[in-house]
Amino acid sequence: MDSSSNDNEQLGRLLMQTAAGDERAFEQLYQQTHRRVYAYLMRTLSNSSFVDDVLVETYTEVWNSAARFKGDAKVTSWIIGIARNLAMNRLRKDRRHEDISDYPDLALTPPDPLEADDARRLTHQAMAKLTLQQREILGLVLLPEMNYPDIAGLLDIPVNTVKTRVFYAKEALKKQLLSMGVTAHDI
Repeated sequence: MDSSSNDNEQLGRLLMQTAAGDERAFEQLYQQTHRRVYAYLMRTLSNSSFVDDVLVETYTEVWNSAARFKGDAKVTSWIIGIARNLAMNRLRKDRRHEDISDYPDLALTPPDPLEADDARRLTHQAMAKLTLQQREILGLVLLPEMNYPDIAGLLDIPVNTVKTRVFYAKEALKKQLLSMGVTAHDI
């Protein structure tokens, strides 16, 4: 048995204990999973002011719904599925137009050779310009515990559709980076 199976079994036990009202188990579950959920939300929402709220809502729902976990998916996939639903609800509520002038830090001039922080910042800015579907698929594929079949199950689409969406999302990200003056050599 590999370590990911062991991790999932351990998380499954913590989730069962959480379902029984064990606050310490819930705290351990949170400690072991919240960074991955946070990373997914940051990539998907692209509005960091929502991320903390949705993270809290996610774990509130995990606490309230732990007994409904059937074990059909990995525990982290189940939690990310909850985070996804809450994030989509938040985005639907907040469909307001944002003007590019609200972001003076978005430089239109080509950057100097990039350092790691600059590359991260520019990648985040480029991701924010992608469609929600593109941000979401890249956010999911970048999570180490999420493989294509897991993503397909979460999104209720075929695995080949996941692969196609990942390909086009990567192409769109490259296009955004190029439009910002970033070349493959820079990153």
